[in-house]
Amino acid sequence: MKWFQRIRKAFEALLEEDIENDYVDDGRPFRILSQERSFLPNSAKGDFRLYRLHQSFCACWYELLVVRSDDGNLRYELPGWGRAVAISPDKSKLLAARNKQLAIFNAATGQMIGQEKTLDAFIDFLLWLPNEQIAATDGEKIYLLDQELELKAIIHDPIDKGGFIAGMQLGQHPHEVIILDFNHQQLRKIDLRSGAILKESTAQYAEQLFRQDDRLWTAVVNGTQLQEIRFYSLEKLEEKYALPFRGKKGIRFANQPPSDISYHHWTSLPVLSPEEQFLLVNDNAGLLWLLDAHTGDHRRTFSPKLLPYVYACLWLNEEEFVVLLEDGFVAKMNIRSKSLMFKQQDFDPQQNRFF
Repeated sequence: MKWFQRIRKAFEALLEEDIENDYVDDGRPFRILSQERSFLPNSAKGDFRLYRLHQSFCACWYELLVVRSDDGNLRYELPGWGRAVAISPDKSKLLAARNKQLAIFNAATGQMIGQEKTLDAFIDFLLWLPNEQIAATDGEKIYLLDQELELKAIIHDPIDKGGFIAGMQLGQHPHEVIILDFNHQQLRKIDLRSGAILKESTAQYAEQLFRQDDRLWTAVVNGTQLQEIRFYSLEKLEEKYALPFRGKKGIRFANQPPSDISYHHWTSLPVLSPEEQFLLVNDNAGLLWLLDAHTGDHRRTFSPKLLPYVYACLWLNEEEFVVLLEDGFVAKMNIRSKSLMFKQQDFDPQQNRFF
């Protein structure tokens, strides 16, 4: 961001309404619920995610994709799809996985483009590359496909033996990807043309990998509690700075005996606002926090009466966002508001729609 833009943003910030916090943390490591209840199944990967489209968004519920306009109106559903999702650079197409199948859909209508294709593995992450190629990973190998989903190459050893790819993001160039090897706690930049390792660095305790524009960051988990968000340079994969975070570790129930150390926890998926002012972070108990993206200062914890159990977030602009909530709901919120802009239910888990 150029210097005059920063000055303009500073003046605008002085005129903006304050962001009022509406939840006071009790300081306990766990969120205690008065009654026991069940929650949607969700793996450590964070199966429920949100993706930006043209004036709309896609809610991924692992085995169901639901696309809505920014005002919450339903556009279409894709039952069975959602194990992994990627959006084309121009946001006109949606790539999704279902078991070992891949398919491309028109992002505006939901119509399948061409035929679905089958790989020899279950895909965890998908990337639509700037050169119209597609990268997919099953946690061990990287598959390269063209825009008709024809398999062109397989990189068999992007990680060391015993490693596991827990995240994959675009590199600086169309032929590069950056992967997070969770087992060996490494970041690696891979040349997709040759499979060569271009750069690597340590990523101790990193569990998730994210990228927006030129910003690359990890969610750093020590045990099961998110403790830090680390930002890296795209070129050398060097750590630039880190923001500490001390959210809840998870959920316990009031009737659990002291000897029972079990608890339920979410996967934290921090998201950076479009103009890089804020971070939204759902902690391991489903509470949503708003942080200053430059200093890590706490700006707001959203009341669980409004946003009870948050699985994932997506910024629509610098102040408005949507979230995925427990029981199949999606909701829209403003960072300064005390009420929801809308709340819609994508599915009812009590009717066993797809779980």
